[in-house]
Amino acid sequence: MSRIGSGSDPPFLFPNLPVKSFHMELVTKPIQFVKDVYLEFKKVRWPTRQETIRLTAYVIGVSLVVGLLVSGMDVVFKEGLTIVLGK
Repeated sequence: MSRIGSGSDPPFLFPNLPVKSFHMELVTKPIQFVKDVYLEFKKVRWPTRQETIRLTAYVIGVSLVVGLLVSGMDVVFKEGLTIVLGK
């Protein structure tokens, strides 16, 4: 059985794996990855509808408050510079 690195295969990738194993890993690793992802998704505790609504309201509220603070600071700095520069 030929090994990677002999012939057209790139020798720097997996020099100790037989070519057959290398090609099998190209197939089995993505499949195993998808299986692992599926198992992890099953472990996730998804929020309830009420939790999602409540947390969305918090995000919207905080975003509005921060937006108002930034707008207020913008007006204060603009007016302050107008007074200082006399324009």
